[in-house]
Amino acid sequence: MFIDGNLMMFVILGGVLSVILALYLMFRRTVLAFNEGVDERR
Repeated sequence: MFIDGNLMMFVILGGVLSVILALYLMFRRTVLAFNEGVDERR
């Protein structure tokens, strides 16, 4: 089975971007929850 180099690069880039996006969303959700906790303490 022959896989085009460009297609392989696209798949790898897509995987990396999806991982970064997932980490970013998780980080943002954590920060928002933390900020809400701080607001409740005031």
